[in-house]
Amino acid sequence: MSSTTESISRPAPWNAAPTDTGRWIAAAGLAVGIGLGIGGSMVDRQPTYTIAEHLSSVGLITATTLLAIRFGRAASWMVAAGFALLALAETIILSAPVSAAGEATFASGVALYVPGLLLASLPREVPVWSRVAGALAAIPFAVHAGLSWLGQNPNPGGPAATAGYILLSVAAIGWIVHVLRNASAAAR
Repeated sequence: MSSTTESISRPAPWNAAPTDTGRWIAAAGLAVGIGLGIGGSMVDRQPTYTIAEHLSSVGLITATTLLAIRFGRAASWMVAAGFALLALAETIILSAPVSAAGEATFASGVALYVPGLLLASLPREVPVWSRVAGALAAIPFAVHAGLSWLGQNPNPGGPAATAGYILLSVAAIGWIVHVLRNASAAAR
């Protein structure tokens, strides 16, 4: 019997497909996630607040899933896992009901932000300020989750979660810069 060996090719880098719209969708998803997340938190009226927060989550889930695929294709498995965890965390948060049980669900999602942000802050291609903001965002999210696990029931709009979301927004702006920089480099 003769054995045949198959050639395994290396995954395409970020800028391999100039017509790839996935990076533009990822950038738009991050922008929607940041914009509606911040904007929704400034609105007290229902259903406007709920719609903004849900669309923010959908944008972040879409973007972080696409980033997970991109970094996975580039064989940056730890970073890909970080973005996958962020997508999972945001999915859990999106499903949190507005109730006491919802606060526990929110805390569970926020707890997944911690390893997700730390892993997603690894790529050297992303601006250093974005990496630092992402790593620092893990701290207030860990505090929020820890307080919840200790029975303190922190408010999802409280200071720890708010600080985490501000830092997450800064990190996401860096991810947008990274994605768009690679998109413009691929178009040349």
